Amino acid sequence: MNRKNILVIDDNKNDLLMAKFVIMRMGYNPILIDSPRKIVETLQTQDISLIILDYDMPEMTGLDVLKRIRKVESFRVIPVVMLTGNSSPAHVKNTVSMGAIDYIVKPIDPIIFETKVQNILKQDIQKEKENWIEFEVQKTQSAEVRIFNYCQILSIGEVSLTFKTNQRFPIGFTFFSDSRIFAELEIKNPALKVERVTKSGDDYMVQCAMLGLSEIELKKIRLYQKLLVKSKSA
Repeated sequence: MNRKNILVIDDNKNDLLMAKFVIMRMGYNPILIDSPRKIVETLQTQDISLIILDYDMPEMTGLDVLKRIRKVESFRVIPVVMLTGNSSPAHVKNTVSMGAIDYIVKPIDPIIFETKVQNILKQDIQKEKENWIEFEVQKTQSAEVRIFNYCQILSIGEVSLTFKTNQRFPIGFTFFSDSRIFAELEIKNPALKVERVTKSGDDYMVQCAMLGLSEIELKKIRLYQKLLVKSKSA
């Protein structure tokens, strides 16, 4: 059986060794490079299922590398996870807006690393390939706004949200919401990552994780939930 190849790009040898250890323990094949300038050649010669990319590198930033990857059509469908030492909401939103589907905070926690990698690789990436390409083409601010305007929010949790729509969203797709609920809570365009899609008649029930919320924004959502419960029981 062919093992999936996971490409890790990081100039820090300790992080590369930790990633290699966890990936091998999961039964996958790690491909390690210490310079972002080698990435195009590696992608052209290897069948890569997942890219794990360091954000802070001296030769080229992770975002610059991500832009290069997304410019090549055959590489666009490869999911990218960003390694970063900065977990601030603004940083996370900037990362996912450039095309990363998730992030892992340094120093690497083996359990979190393994969980996130497994969740991504258990998805059938090839099945979602056409959807990824379609949404990559549409990924402008106006397109994302139009997409979400046709969605009906069913429930909102502290770090998750469920909505109903007649459009099929690919698993792992990350976009920004301008929903009226967030506008009322003064939460500006939170990043949402699709984690589960269920068919319901002619519609789809889409469950998303909300990424990079600040503590103040979380408090606003908790207050909104309490008010919602009170209004339903009244």
